[in-house]
Amino acid sequence: YKGKWDVTRMMYEPCVVRFILRDGPVIISIHTDDCDCIAHSARDAADVMLLFQKRYGIKVVSPEFMLGVFREEREEDGVRHIKMSQPNYMEDMYKKFAQHIAANESAPTEPFPQKEFLSPLDNNGKPIEVAPEEVKAVHEKGYMNIVGGLLWSGRNSTPSMSFALSQLTRCMKSPSEKAWRAALHTLQYAYDNKEHGI
Repeated sequence: YKGKWDVTRMMYEPCVVRFILRDGPVIISIHTDDCDCIAHSARDAADVMLLFQKRYGIKVVSPEFMLGVFREEREEDGVRHIKMSQPNYMEDMYKKFAQHIAANESAPTEPFPQKEFLSPLDNNGKPIEVAPEEVKAVHEKGYMNIVGGLLWSGRNSTPSMSFALSQLTRCMKSPSEKAWRAALHTLQYAYDNKEHGI
């Protein structure tokens, strides 16, 4: 396409760029080394793709997977539906921490242990002290990695974990064994429900 292109970076989402070509907008979302595109017309999308191939040497791959998210599309009664889930991502996460999960535990029905709360403060508003040795041991097990991985899944395909993630992130600096067990509980829930998605 040799005509004039109107290109705008979105103010509140700087990784999203809008191109206006012949047939309407082409929206591209750029995440480090992955791009995703939606367009009103295939020819406009093809023009933008050729520009990106020339400039950045991109490789076009299946749109089913992006950033660990599996996208399934279907049309029903003229309505387009998209389901997003992360089964492969959760398989990999689970394998990393499987040695810490007790084989005899029952599958959790909720993302966070019932009647549990994690807080850096006690009921009187005073900081809860976690022994430095305990904090070190929990960090060495991978507390930050497990919570970071769960945050990625919660953001992309498992919003049902929002409360659990808000609890787990409260004690990133000084996690206790209680926080570690809660993180494993949330991981088990996410793994057991990896096909559900949104």
